[in-house]
Amino acid sequence: MENFSPKTLKHVLEHTAETFPDHPALTYVGESPITYSELKKEVEALSHLLREHGVVAGDRVAILSENMPNWGIAYFAVATMGAQVCPILPEFHPNEIHHIIRHAGCKAVFVSEKLFDKLKDFDCRDCKTLILINHFEPLRAETAREKLAEMIDTGKKAWSHFKESARQMAKLAP
Repeated sequence: MENFSPKTLKHVLEHTAETFPDHPALTYVGESPITYSELKKEVEALSHLLREHGVVAGDRVAILSENMPNWGIAYFAVATMGAQVCPILPEFHPNEIHHIIRHAGCKAVFVSEKLFDKLKDFDCRDCKTLILINHFEPLRAETAREKLAEMIDTGKKAWSHFKESARQMAKLAP
């Protein structure tokens, strides 16, 4: 009889990456999937990034994001390094989000571009690191608002240009 021992999420990820390296792990519908071997590499790199920003085992890290493959990568990165994941529902009001992050004592927050606005007035001395989950780009608390505001403004301009081009093309269509 085989002796089964409890496995951590890290063990499960390592075993799955070894056993099914080329199988799809995470994806957006209609896009190329991230394989289990790629997932493992992404998780290790992100765990390293978190350590560089002072996150250690036992610390709490919030995830404020809509559903996306990077959500899963962030979750695995935090959990496999022994830190605690604090997922926050995107539907929560900004005041509730701020309270959760402060009350949990989160050292870092993963936030999506789409939901970053909910953190615009957030001030927490304990939470030093914001990471844009869309690209795993760390944002310093001091510069995060300025940088993201610039990114959002650029995106709005591109979207506006795209909509106008689509309108013009629609007028030309028979």
